[in-house]
Amino acid sequence: MNESKFVLDSNVVIDFVKGALGDGPLMRLPVNGKLYVSVITRIESFAFQNLSPDEDRQIRLLLKILKVVPLTKKVEKNTILIRASTKRKLPDSIIAATAVSLGATLISRDPHMLKLDWPGLPVISSI
Repeated sequence: MNESKFVLDSNVVIDFVKGALGDGPLMRLPVNGKLYVSVITRIESFAFQNLSPDEDRQIRLLLKILKVVPLTKKVEKNTILIRASTKRKLPDSIIAATAVSLGATLISRDPHMLKLDWPGLPVISSI
């Protein structure tokens, strides 16, 4: 049985911690799905301005559950292709490339990411 794979965009992690996701698609993911985040999402989550100590703690707990994907050669290669072809910002390109490299669906609320049309990259909204 194939497990579904999902990569969470940075804004999804922040919204989750801030309690702003409601009962959107993220809450209805398959129970056998695997959840990942890019190392960029880890960086952006902790660098988010005005995080309360409780939100910082929640991010730390969440990232213990999610698998953080490092910058591998495969992610690097896909990042270069996506960045060069779409002119997306580098962090967004790395997050998208992480999903492509894993054969995963990207979950985002960023309108630019939701419009990203790239082979092998399904994108769904967390809203």
